[in-house]
Amino acid sequence: MKNEHLLMRGNIGGIEIKNRIFKAAAQDFPTYTGFVNPELLEFCAEQARGGVGLFITGLFNVNPHESELRTGHPRITDDVYTNGLMKLANSIKENGAKACLQLAHYGSHGEPVDPEYGWRCISYDGVENEHWFPILFPQFAGQPYPHKEYTVEEIHELVENYGDGARRAMIAGFDMVEIHCGNMHGLNTWITPRLNRRTDEYGGNLENRCRILFEIVENIQKKCGKRFPILVRINACDLVPDGHTVEDTAWIAAELEKRGVAAINLSSIKSVAPMQQPMGEVLEYAETVKKAIHIPLMLCGSMNLPEMGDQAIAEGKIDFVGMARQLYADPEWPKKVLEQRPEDIRPCLRCNECVNMNRSAFCGDLECAMNPQLGKENTLPITKAEIPKKVAVIGGGPAGMEAALVAAQRGHQVTLFEKRKLGGLVNEASTPEFKADLRRMIAYFETQLKKQGVTVRMEEANAENVKGFDAAIVASGSQKNKLHVPGADGENVQNAIDWLNTQKLLGDQVVIIGGGSVGIETALTIASRGSKVTVVEMMDDIMKGEYIDTKMIYLGMLQQFGVTVMTETGVKSIQNDSVTVEKEGREQTIPATDVLTSVGLRPDLSVRNELDKVPGLLVYYAGDCERPKLIFDAIHAGFYAARLV
Repeated sequence: MKNEHLLMRGNIGGIEIKNRIFKAAAQDFPTYTGFVNPELLEFCAEQARGGVGLFITGLFNVNPHESELRTGHPRITDDVYTNGLMKLANSIKENGAKACLQLAHYGSHGEPVDPEYGWRCISYDGVENEHWFPILFPQFAGQPYPHKEYTVEEIHELVENYGDGARRAMIAGFDMVEIHCGNMHGLNTWITPRLNRRTDEYGGNLENRCRILFEIVENIQKKCGKRFPILVRINACDLVPDGHTVEDTAWIAAELEKRGVAAINLSSIKSVAPMQQPMGEVLEYAETVKKAIHIPLMLCGSMNLPEMGDQAIAEGKIDFVGMARQLYADPEWPKKVLEQRPEDIRPCLRCNECVNMNRSAFCGDLECAMNPQLGKENTLPITKAEIPKKVAVIGGGPAGMEAALVAAQRGHQVTLFEKRKLGGLVNEASTPEFKADLRRMIAYFETQLKKQGVTVRMEEANAENVKGFDAAIVASGSQKNKLHVPGADGENVQNAIDWLNTQKLLGDQVVIIGGGSVGIETALTIASRGSKVTVVEMMDDIMKGEYIDTKMIYLGMLQQFGVTVMTETGVKSIQNDSVTVEKEGREQTIPATDVLTSVGLRPDLSVRNELDKVPGLLVYYAGDCERPKLIFDAIHAGFYAARLV
């Protein structure tokens, strides 16, 4: 049987786990009141129903001095929260999974409840290296940090808070707790020398930096007994200069085992690695830690493919494999592995829209690009249509494929028209190797459309060939904008999307006009092959609105491949061997054998007017044909349109 090692029973601290798959803690549905709410209960039940052996909740804050309003994490700081905790434990266990609650505090980025108590940090001169603080609180940029160092008395109070939180979790019915010591949250900032510059017994050498963690373990055991399992999530290493190493992590893991910890959960300083990074990047560090301990080693971090975790367990590198974003995309990932149908797994794109602060994270419900029903199965069900119809879906991009799939699941007879190839512009978007995750999305839709009996016609739709249909969902996508400057129609000029399709250049000096995602990704693809690339962007920054971690990766790649980026620069004209630009009132000529334009997209409305002439045809619209946006928006629009038919 395939993936048999993933499906073996396991044991953590005397608790039997039905398989080796766990849902890793992440940013789950927010509460903003501190209390468990119905949305969080529904989400956790849905995730547990999918077949994971162990469900680890998102962060529960133990520190009563830190506000939940910025991040929406629930609290475990008072007995008043116990009733909700009981409901949460039951929602997980009643749906077949063991329940683990994650305990944490924010630390340097913990916005204070009481201004008089104020902000706290491990050591003031380490705050400059804090990861989350400048993202969550940009208003402090360029100003002195408002923090005070924890006093020893406050440290002792924090230790007690963790123990009290664990006691409440145990009383509520959770099978175990996890101490969050990773991802630059709370306790991780104590362990790393980049932030912990203290000179007392809680700073300095590694043992001192881990003192608070060891005291927390002891406090939990004192209040819950030594038979109540404790997990510790910790980063494999810091991956940055002057950080703690994997050898440090191995030592910490061994010390935690001596102190009675039931398992180590190995994670990464980058809590949500985007598609631009390799899958399973933490796995290379597992062997060092595994050799240091005898208790189970758990691991999470883009382990999205079943064969990855199965092989790692078979080779003895780890004992349990976890994921969060992949389970957002498809909560039934474990069930589909068990049923030997991995082709039906809805893939996670690692697009990080689930943590994009411009969309939902820290300000609204948890959302997923590939799964519009995430946590909303009850409010957004796919129901059978009362009257099945003949439905034409026009356009085979993400919106069209999702619309066709959902319409077919509702019982309609669906025909999808696509004049080029399924996937639409995603075919070009997935050309760079660092965007290869998108290819899995296209393959998934192709498989599911075939399984659902959708007829795919590789031809352009028009008023004539949609006659006889009862309804049409127009998902015709977008058209490429043109650049209107002298020379823009020259033989050395092409659209960046067209280049991603053909990959043909005249020479090795390339100017790309437009610094959005398409322009930058095209620049990196070309520069990685040795060409000299210059990006010209008229705005003051590139990649506006991109998730901050993804943007930082791209900025590093631009530097690595020597790409020149010129912002606040306008294009005056294009010649057959150069581009003339203007910056701050001064003209400059850039040598160029090739010029690629990436100046945005506009709705493709070519089909709309034709369909308006078809009598009796119900017409719905979805995706870029309304307004060009992202894959997230296209898939969600296709889903909503199909529910209306």
